[in-house]
Amino acid sequence: MHAVDDLRARVDNERAEIPHITSRMLGLAQDIRRQYLDLDLDLADAINVVIAAEYETDAILTLDRRDFRALRPLAQFKAFRLLPDDL
Repeated sequence: MHAVDDLRARVDNERAEIPHITSRMLGLAQDIRRQYLDLDLDLADAINVVIAAEYETDAILTLDRRDFRALRPLAQFKAFRLLPDDL
């Protein structure tokens, strides 16, 4: 539970935010999964692409290098910066 406690503290101190996922965002995630069928993306990966666009960032915290090196951002960026790899 330590990790959850840490996350809650960060949210309480406004150092982290838990995004609200809308129906529109879920629809975009479905579109991404269809567009990248060969990657067999799960919903978590696809929704992270959508969240990155909502927050206008190219940074993704992930160890899923294969998928996120192939995925393209929805926003103005050419590629994702994968953290911690691309620090």
